[in-house]
Amino acid sequence: MEIVIHKEESRNFLQVGKEMIEVSDYSLKSSADGSTELSVTIKGKANVFETSANLIM
Repeated sequence: MEIVIHKEESRNFLQVGKEMIEVSDYSLKSSADGSTELSVTIKGKANVFETSANLIM
């Protein structure tokens, strides 16, 4: 599954597969072991009951 951050003007969007949601902020952390952590901040009303993602390469 593809995870993409889109930037449009001053707005950021997180896309997972075909679903997209606006995020107020995000950060990426890469470790020496090759793993990457994506953190997102969602403000306002979001229809998110439970989300999780694992990127295994």
